[in-house]
Amino acid sequence: MKDLVQTFHDADPGYLRMIADAWGLTIQAPDTPTLARDLAKAILNEQIVDEILAALPQEATRALQDLLENDGLIPWTQFTNRHGDLRVMGPAKRDRERPDLYPQSAVEVLWYKGVIGKQFFDLDGTPQEYAYIPDDLVPFMMMLSSTGKPVFGRPASPKESALVTPVSDRMVDDICTLLSALRMGMQPDQIPHGFLDIPAGFLVDLLISSGTIEADLQIQPEAAKQMLETERGYTLAKLVETWFKSKRVNELRMLPHLRFEGTWVNSPLETRHTLLDLISSLDEGIWWNLEAFVAAVRELQPDFQRPAGDYDSWFIQEKASGDYLRGRGSWEKVEGALIRFVICGPMQWLGLVELARENEKARPAAFRLSEWAKNLWHGSSPDGLPVEDAQLHINMDGHMRVPALTPRAVRYQAARFGEWESRKGGQYVYRITDRSLSKAAEQGLRVNHLLGILKKHASGGIPPSFLQSLQHWEKLGLQTRLITATLLQVDQPEIINELMKTPAKRFLGRTLNPTTVEVLQGGEETVRSALLQIGYFSGTNKSFST
Repeated sequence: MKDLVQTFHDADPGYLRMIADAWGLTIQAPDTPTLARDLAKAILNEQIVDEILAALPQEATRALQDLLENDGLIPWTQFTNRHGDLRVMGPAKRDRERPDLYPQSAVEVLWYKGVIGKQFFDLDGTPQEYAYIPDDLVPFMMMLSSTGKPVFGRPASPKESALVTPVSDRMVDDICTLLSALRMGMQPDQIPHGFLDIPAGFLVDLLISSGTIEADLQIQPEAAKQMLETERGYTLAKLVETWFKSKRVNELRMLPHLRFEGTWVNSPLETRHTLLDLISSLDEGIWWNLEAFVAAVRELQPDFQRPAGDYDSWFIQEKASGDYLRGRGSWEKVEGALIRFVICGPMQWLGLVELARENEKARPAAFRLSEWAKNLWHGSSPDGLPVEDAQLHINMDGHMRVPALTPRAVRYQAARFGEWESRKGGQYVYRITDRSLSKAAEQGLRVNHLLGILKKHASGGIPPSFLQSLQHWEKLGLQTRLITATLLQVDQPEIINELMKTPAKRFLGRTLNPTTVEVLQGGEETVRSALLQIGYFSGTNKSFST
């Protein structure tokens, strides 16, 4: 390879002066060859090199380590794929845009400090362009050389980590949603679409492992109360600790593309700990290429979940093809898929890692330990989580909108009084109806419980007409019935008289008797809303009644 003077020999003076500036050097030279020679001589100083290397960003340091671990020489394309591109610029554009001051990759950081070169070498009979460290700089860089500990993968390029999925504490909100659903008698697969981000099966196993619910999905009241009332960060930390220790959570069995047969058993706890040890060995703050990590595990520790190296006794079938996956040739579809799932699933759901991809349509290409990971790994609350102090809002038509940052214990109770409609823009939408109040009553909840929640936590208070509707329902039960989408039947003639004074009058047809009036087609919801506005809930039976 070349030494530093040879590396600088063909460079233009503008580039060499950028290097000099990066090293804090002032070089006066009458021509470019002299500038190259004097600059190289000034750089080859142990104290100066140590200062420059110590100030390098982690990504640039890792790129140099990569070169050192490969005898100072890596094919250029391979090097830039791992550590980022070097933008092609002519001298004028380079002097205008100053990439030395605003580098966009680890490669550009090193290039504009002059510690790497690019040159064609004929090493195996075929000329190929390589990235290299100049020969006389290598001895100064031994402080960066590997300790001998294997590195699992490589840092991701800027392109691979372009679009970041930030760390999230959504896990605690989904736990609250699941507990509410279970308390209402729902099965996990009956929870309306959109209310959960995280698969219900994983949440159930986590709650059983924590002792919050039993295996038959019955809630343990005191454990659930503690889970819901504990500050968000500590709740998340407790869930992480539970996952670390859980023998019930079996990530392998959660892989959706596989079917499992037979009585064989795997050891999810030991497998999880092995993977966590490998991931925690990676440098913090660096985006790591996901596929390179998987490939490194396959090369360096392929039997991480099969200590005996047994690839034949587990009956695992690929659903799409129907093939049984046996032998080491199935590693990618089983072990590789498991690694990706652990990182992109539980670790991301629990706030331990962030993910990144090239664009919105691409699959995750990179991951890194989150800023929360260090705290969560040791069972403590991460910094910066929001306080649960938001208030809910109730409309006169019975729609209750509960922000995610409403205290979870409040949402847990409020959700049990309503029909679950949607989750939009960080808000859970429930609607209070005769049917939902009846179901709440079956759970031992009274309207007074709901009124207590609304009076304390509803912004803007309770609309008077809706309050009256609740009071009527609590005292007298359902007082109005909608019969088959065509007839409105009431208990008291005064209700129809009041209704005739509202805009819903246009949807009322013939009066059949003092307590029954025809509802025109398409007017049912308008009539229902108008009844709420004058203080009455409406119910529905086979004859469409209110």
